[in-house]
Amino acid sequence: MPYLQAFVKELLQKHPLTYFSLTHASVEAMKLDVPPDANLELFLPTIAEDERLWLKSLEFNPERFISSGEMTDITGLAGIRMILFGAGRRICPSLAMGTTHISLMVAWMVQAFEWRLHPAEPKLDFQDTVEWTVVMKRYSREG
Repeated sequence: MPYLQAFVKELLQKHPLTYFSLTHASVEAMKLDVPPDANLELFLPTIAEDERLWLKSLEFNPERFISSGEMTDITGLAGIRMILFGAGRRICPSLAMGTTHISLMVAWMVQAFEWRLHPAEPKLDFQDTVEWTVVMKRYSREG
């Protein structure tokens, strides 16, 4: 079960549900010159790809979330390294339910299906593109 949970965290870090965090009001000046009433939008992939926060950030590595690896907190209480469901007081109340449902869906799919690439298909491209939400740039079977 710990590896499945680590896999889901890594999956959500590499492919967040949205590119931007919700708008937040700036309440105090940080190290940036931000007007007091400005709204801030955070581009989430820049956090996930930051080499100062994650070792080998572009590599898919669920082991980084196992307790002996990198910090596993996704709530933002121990420092903001992932903002999957918001952070702090405004964190989504469905964080536990959402990650549990994703874990169950992944576990059921792994149990129910035999996974392999179709021999005629090119290697899967996991790049995404911005539309209303985040979607794959190219689906494996178009049509």
